[in-house]
Amino acid sequence: SDLLSTVQEYLNIMQKRFEMNTLKKRADAELGRANIAEAKRIYAELLNQDPEHEIVHANLALAELKEKEFSKTLEHCDRALEIIKHFRSIQQVEANPGTSLQEFRTFIVKLLLRKAKALEGLNRPEESLEVVQQILVHEPHNFEAKKLENSLKTIITRKEIESTKEEAA
Repeated sequence: SDLLSTVQEYLNIMQKRFEMNTLKKRADAELGRANIAEAKRIYAELLNQDPEHEIVHANLALAELKEKEFSKTLEHCDRALEIIKHFRSIQQVEANPGTSLQEFRTFIVKLLLRKAKALEGLNRPEESLEVVQQILVHEPHNFEAKKLENSLKTIITRKEIESTKEEAA
């Protein structure tokens, strides 16, 4: 009975998402055209209908990141990652019906990159580097993650040099 109610909950969510997809595609198109304000407005409307929509949270994180709204980016990334963890317990392989394991991994990597960039923007390079290193465990040749890792290591080294100079002064 517990499993049945979980499956029913999952089916209800999928039905709702199917119905919301047209609106989501419109928001994605607005984001693609760099009409960020309109994309954010539509994504917010979608979250009112389905607050647990991890893909909408991920896309809203991207929109916020483009506007350098790093705290909001971080919030949406963390929320999406929380939701995914919940669903992983229900459905082992797929984030959404028809989504392959590789597509799911790609989605998580995108989310983690957005989170790392938000942390960097919030001047939290050590935390950002930890997130980047999580990505590199799964995708050791990810160009964007490697580039960010090098940049963060430089920032952290500079900070350490600055604090050593201050201590010596």
